[in-house]
Amino acid sequence: MNLQLSIIVPVYNVEKYLQRCMESLLTQNISNYEIILVDDGSKDKSSEICDEYASKYSFVHVIHKENEGLGYARNSGLAVAKGKYVSFVDSDDTVSSEHFRELLRVAEKYHADACLGGMTDVYETHEVVSRHPFAGRVFNKQEVMEILLPSMLGYDEYGQNYSGMSVCVGIFCREIIEQNSIRFCSEREYISEDVIFDIEFMSHSHIVAINELAGYNYYHNVGTLTTKYRPERFEQIKKLYLYEYQIVKEKDNCTNLCRRIDSMFLANLRVTIMQEVDHSGFNCMASNKVIESMICDDCVQGVIKKYDFSKMPAKQKLFCQAIYKKSKFLTYMMALLQNWKKKRALFR
Repeated sequence: MNLQLSIIVPVYNVEKYLQRCMESLLTQNISNYEIILVDDGSKDKSSEICDEYASKYSFVHVIHKENEGLGYARNSGLAVAKGKYVSFVDSDDTVSSEHFRELLRVAEKYHADACLGGMTDVYETHEVVSRHPFAGRVFNKQEVMEILLPSMLGYDEYGQNYSGMSVCVGIFCREIIEQNSIRFCSEREYISEDVIFDIEFMSHSHIVAINELAGYNYYHNVGTLTTKYRPERFEQIKKLYLYEYQIVKEKDNCTNLCRRIDSMFLANLRVTIMQEVDHSGFNCMASNKVIESMICDDCVQGVIKKYDFSKMPAKQKLFCQAIYKKSKFLTYMMALLQNWKKKRALFR
């Protein structure tokens, strides 16, 4: 019997969360699927936990490998996957019991190459359910390139209409992945391995459907890759920006795609500056020195000078104006204010 779905789960030092993740995957209301656990050189008991699940369930498989990061761990899973569709779940997250059944149902109904859904953000004190902005829609090849893919790459000129780029919210046709040799890059090299995968996959898709549910539960754990401070982050967002430009310049709708890439670069830059200010604490001089090197960077100034930020929301516009004017003081103050507002909202 051909497998419907391969669920690839990279695992690295998550003994605290792995059982929670696996229990959600084992209680899916589907049959004929496999779970591929890729132990990426864990130093804790994660490796043993993986082996325990594999010995207990015949459809759970384990790969043990040296640590190379999330992107390459996913690639190891893709190399052995047998399902018609593949999906990716981070080992500190969970999915609802209906998540994959609904994605598969919609994908089969429309003969889709991919089916995407929404996401539920899980914080310590509350949850935020976010349906996909295009929930219920089905895109043909032209619409994927003109509407869906741009929304996955960045915001419009008003700072809105961003649908997200996480591969964890969907299922993807394995045949398209293999026929076009689509693989993940390393998150150690680029700030986001998902967006490069998205560009390559969506460029070869003919039909993409969007599910109504928000069945992927993303846990905001302290110290995870997306939340912790990384001193190399600025170089990573630049490298991603330049690589994205390189791979979309020959695509249809190149102008709109590039505009969205510009907007996401500026959004990533704001986050990078905010993290730098937060990390530096009260060391204003050290923080300002780093900020100055960022906002005076040739790549940053090249983007900010060509991007029309006049229609953006006020706080984003002010941030961009500070960067445009190369004002390290104003940029620092904007980051300080945004960090304060963010922390205040979390502890309400």
